[in-house]
Amino acid sequence: MMNRNGSLLVPCLMLLASAGSPFLALDRLRAADDETEQPVTFNSIVETQTRETFRLVSEYLESYPQAGDKEYATRWLLKTAREQGWEGDSIELAQQAAEDAKLGPETRTLAMEVGCIGLARTGKLPEAVESFQEYAKTFRLRSAERILTLAEALGNQCQLAREYEGMRVIYEDLSSKFFLNQQVRELC
Repeated sequence: MMNRNGSLLVPCLMLLASAGSPFLALDRLRAADDETEQPVTFNSIVETQTRETFRLVSEYLESYPQAGDKEYATRWLLKTAREQGWEGDSIELAQQAAEDAKLGPETRTLAMEVGCIGLARTGKLPEAVESFQEYAKTFRLRSAERILTLAEALGNQCQLAREYEGMRVIYEDLSSKFFLNQQVRELC
């Protein structure tokens, strides 16, 4: 059963939802709760289900690389990785998406952001700084807001790792490209 785009994503997600009732999923969480002595919470339920959906959508894209809804599924994975703090687990996905010319510029930009933060969070700060510099080349002079957010997040990762040289490179790169932007001047 395919949707009108020739995609299996919706049927896969429907299968996930129907694979067991929510009560069975809750029973599994309660069993895990007994083993770990951690209480079942709303957040633990959402986390578990989101991880499972993330895994299924990843497998879907691997199995159907030419799917009609590849762009949508890839963007969902990247946004979810960013929202959940899973960038470090999504570096390969991000790198593949950033290089995939069939994906739109918005998705490729998001992929570059996720890859950059993922590299930083996994301790690969020199690669993250290099990735940031490549990312910065894609921005026009007037659109600094998005790159500011990434620069700040990456700068924080550098600061936590006491990688002050990387931080300096990021902020110098940013201030040289967006020297007229008030927010950049305040940050840098």
